[in-house]
Amino acid sequence: MPGVAPDAWGVGHKAMDRDPYVDATVLIYDTNRHLRKQTRSILNIVGFWHVEECETLDDVQHVLSGHQFDLAVLAVEHRHDGVASMVNDLRRFRCGNDPFLPFILTSWDARLRVVRSIINSGADDFLANPYSTANMAERIDALVNYRKPFVVTEEYFGPDRRNAKARADDPGTVEVPNALRARVEKRPALGPNSRMIESSMGKLCRVTVRNVARRIWAIADILYKALEDPSLPKWIDRELA
Repeated sequence: MPGVAPDAWGVGHKAMDRDPYVDATVLIYDTNRHLRKQTRSILNIVGFWHVEECETLDDVQHVLSGHQFDLAVLAVEHRHDGVASMVNDLRRFRCGNDPFLPFILTSWDARLRVVRSIINSGADDFLANPYSTANMAERIDALVNYRKPFVVTEEYFGPDRRNAKARADDPGTVEVPNALRARVEKRPALGPNSRMIESSMGKLCRVTVRNVARRIWAIADILYKALEDPSLPKWIDRELA
């Protein structure tokens, strides 16, 4: 059919199928009321209608502890505003009820140190403001259809951002429950029920043990091969610390 005229956000009304998201629940956090409403409008256009807004991080933690969401879109003002650390706490199941909740973080500050803190938080994706409705729709579609498996290290818990080949060669990645995909595909078994969460956390704990064991083996091997090295004691102290 002829091209469809774009709407106010630059996306044709026929360009995206709204049906999959009508039952999905989304949590929005932004301290700026105007920007919260703007994000809500974008999500409405994408097809989300069950949207809850939070103005403070305390509200976010409280809501996530008592309600189940399929997606969270949180705004980052700066790297020390607490958003990244809260996402990390949620990932490690120190709060909330779904450590695998899909997260998209947004920010007007796209400097490297801010983006790095967002990536290291364990969030699924990052959008730099100003972004379009199409940008948001693409990221959400990727979360449904191409979400990365999770990996855990001593310092990181979240999506494995390596390329597909690197992930394929490493048995240490884990497919985790995906609330958004479960909702869109109407397949509750894919979602974050207690059994699935416990199973996935158990697998990731075993990955952690494997990684620590590998590091212990590597250090022991180096120690054994460098027994005659006069600088060894200082190196040992540094590694143990």
